[in-house]
Amino acid sequence: MRHTKLIGIVTLFLLASHFVNADTTSVAESNIDGAPNIYIDCSSCDNDFIRREITFVNFVRDRSQADIHLLVSR
Repeated sequence: MRHTKLIGIVTLFLLASHFVNADTTSVAESNIDGAPNIYIDCSSCDNDFIRREITFVNFVRDRSQADIHLLVSR
């Protein structure tokens, strides 16, 4: 249930970022052209699951390279 809520939140941020004209000149881990770079800041999340299930974004490990910084807290 927690993963479904997190995926919904990430999807909401992605839809919002679609309308923002962001500079995506940074290098991401994956190379999907035109996809936003996302940094997930969550100590209790299953990051491997999130990266496997959400395949239409670029996940980055350095938050300075991110277009979207997703902070998950309880």
